[in-house]
Amino acid sequence: FEYSAVQSAKQRSQQVVKEYNTDKVYVDAKAMEGKLVIGEIKRQLRNGDYMVNLNLENTDALFPVRGQSPRETYETQEKLKFFVERVDKGEGEERRGRDGQMQKKKGGVRILLSRASKDFIKALIENEVPEISSGDVEIKAIARHAGIRTKIAVDTHKTDVDPVGSTVGKSGTRIQTVMTECDGEKIDVVRY
Repeated sequence: FEYSAVQSAKQRSQQVVKEYNTDKVYVDAKAMEGKLVIGEIKRQLRNGDYMVNLNLENTDALFPVRGQSPRETYETQEKLKFFVERVDKGEGEERRGRDGQMQKKKGGVRILLSRASKDFIKALIENEVPEISSGDVEIKAIARHAGIRTKIAVDTHKTDVDPVGSTVGKSGTRIQTVMTECDGEKIDVVRY
């Protein structure tokens, strides 16, 4: 075989392996969408965003400024809980090839994280309160001003269950755990 044919076959095989790995990471990341994950902050970008390591084969998640709580400060190598807001296949950038034509480079997997969304609070409370996980207590609405205050409306269909009391916990232990995770943000639980 000619040298150019061998190089072409080698590049094509590398591209196929890379696409396979990207698809595998995408499937794994898509399974995490809408859930809490633990990640380690790797580095801060110039625009204030952070890159977070979620232990997914050479793929880092983006923790944008809009997903950060104004009350919190973040350090590299700090492990935190994050809410996976969205997972999609990243759009590649366009650039001019050797022949002068515009070519679109394929992107990898794009994972967006948040600690400022109301879904983050909802996921924390669902993890902390077994009555919500079992369906005895239902979160009807959440209003959040990240870093300042969150209000949660809860209700139940059972007459023998106090939705506010079970969400707050004995002496406020359950809600205190969530408040600690949110760096002391005030959380109010009210009956719907």
